Amino acid sequence: MDSKDLAIVSAATLVLSMAVVIPAYATHDRGIEDFENHTWSRNSNDGHTGYLNCGTGSQSSYCALKIKTTSGVQEYSQDIVNTVVDDVEDHFDSLGKKMSIDRTFSANSTITEYNLKYMENGRSDYTLHCVQYHWLFWWICEEYDEHFVKITVKLNDNPADTKFKLTENENSNPKEYALRKTLGHELFHAMGIDHNSPSESIVFYLYEFGANVGYEATVEDIQDLEDRYP
Repeated sequence: MDSKDLAIVSAATLVLSMAVVIPAYATHDRGIEDFENHTWSRNSNDGHTGYLNCGTGSQSSYCALKIKTTSGVQEYSQDIVNTVVDDVEDHFDSLGKKMSIDRTFSANSTITEYNLKYMENGRSDYTLHCVQYHWLFWWICEEYDEHFVKITVKLNDNPADTKFKLTENENSNPKEYALRKTLGHELFHAMGIDHNSPSESIVFYLYEFGANVGYEATVEDIQDLEDRYP
């Protein structure tokens, strides 16, 4: 794969109907690698400056992802977004702040409104650290490493399409999705956690209406996060 394609990668969220099982999180665009191949580096030389809040001295290995919500997230979803971020932050904090989430108004790792294409309700786009720019066209990156430098979680807040609420409703038109499931799922991706196979997982690759799973991280999900940031 051409290293240029690593600049921005995305994971698409599709819809699951109760009658027909459709993958909720499709294969990645353009043949890109999975999220688990990339991490937030604790080394300030790896391009994350401004997006992570890392300690100093003996605490330098403990970092928090700075995250903000843009004005594009509509008011009816804002409180839900805050609730989900707080919940996921608690999961990360439980690891002794090896990696966690900070609320901020200045960072560019964001949750934003985005009019996704049909059958998607969430997506995480990330940019990797450039280690080699073109010798002449200095703005063109020729080589990236595996470190995140920016994440944007995009939610389809279009009232004419996907609507997010605390509870889901498959029978509404348009269908209403639980923001808790979608955003929690995407935030785990933003930390470098890929899809997991158990249906109870917050990063299970299917969205299941009516299933009382996917709202909370499982013990295995938390262990995956700890394994990524020991």
